[in-house]
Amino acid sequence: MLKKIFDGIMDIIFMILRILRLVIASLVGLLIVIGVYGIVTSSSSSEKIAGGIITIICSMIMYVIYLHGKENECPACKKKFSLKNTGEEIVKKDDIYMVVENKTKNRDGEVVGYQEQHIPGERVTYKINMICKNCGKTCCRIKKKDIPKL
Repeated sequence: MLKKIFDGIMDIIFMILRILRLVIASLVGLLIVIGVYGIVTSSSSSEKIAGGIITIICSMIMYVIYLHGKENECPACKKKFSLKNTGEEIVKKDDIYMVVENKTKNRDGEVVGYQEQHIPGERVTYKINMICKNCGKTCCRIKKKDIPKL
């Protein structure tokens, strides 16, 4: 009973986030149109520069939103922002040596150089289990993380 209530609350939160994401993407798209319109119709160079800056910044925001959606795209139904993380498990651990860059400082505390050092570490391979919120298909991704042992 408690799990059903929790799942219902989480579904409402995800729906609100989906609507919020759509509103933000729409506003950014509108700002891109306004920026392009400002470039085309303005007579002064400062207005054209401002319109160009608005267009470039908004285009980068839209690209980041697109990449995030592509990362969470279901491989079966191809819907963006539909994969939900259901857990992760450690697949394997490997001993490695990592390269760390140390700063060399003078007596005043100013950085005067850099030095590379090899330190022991561990590479942990995770299997991230995901499920699609739309079609219910499960999938997994592999993620590697290097952790220094010092």
